[in-house]
Amino acid sequence: MRNCSQTNPRIDQVGIICYRFNKDKLEFLLVRTSDRLWIFPKGNIEKNESLWRAAEREAFEEGGVSGEIETEPLTNFLHLKKGLKQEEIELNVAVFLLHVKSCRKPLENHREPTWFDPTGAEKALSEGRSFKYSEEFKRVIRLACGRINE
Repeated sequence: MRNCSQTNPRIDQVGIICYRFNKDKLEFLLVRTSDRLWIFPKGNIEKNESLWRAAEREAFEEGGVSGEIETEPLTNFLHLKKGLKQEEIELNVAVFLLHVKSCRKPLENHREPTWFDPTGAEKALSEGRSFKYSEEFKRVIRLACGRINE
């Protein structure tokens, strides 16, 4: 766990919003969790690794994508994850934007990277989640759309 700054809360993990334009239509890349839910590529920060480098690594490992990353987080979001003993743990995830320039097979084969339009991404991220966490993902998608369309 990291403290992003004196004013920001503790950062438990990093996530990355991978996006592209397909025939001028915005799309977001989501991957599957071990519980078969959809999520942005995300994961832990390795020792001596910057937050944005960790996010970039997760994009490649889980989504098989690389491209141009914004080195400052877009926002943070709350995510509920099951621990090793199946207990629920609330994580604070710093999320970055990545404009995808290349795609290949991900290192983590079980992730099933899939592209969604913004509305489809909101729906997929809401499936199987409580209202609180569903709203967190919707907020993040809307922030991403706003930043991308600036």
